[in-house]
Amino acid sequence: MTDNHTANRSKIMMGQFRADDWLTRWTDAGGGYAAGSGAAHLVRPPCQCAALDLLAIEIADPDRREALAEHIRSMQ
Repeated sequence: MTDNHTANRSKIMMGQFRADDWLTRWTDAGGGYAAGSGAAHLVRPPCQCAALDLLAIEIADPDRREALAEHIRSMQ
């Protein structure tokens, strides 16, 4: 793992969540996203990737999912 990933993981473990960092790591791992009509969706590639699985666990909390959705919608 990279130092950047480790630093981001530490932030998340301490309760801090930055949607922009999370989304960057998601796309770096091969994931995508789409937004439209007020909705935001994550797009997962067909491959089974452990990095994407770990990132998905990080947004299990509804507040984090909403923060991520707001961030994606704000990018339109």
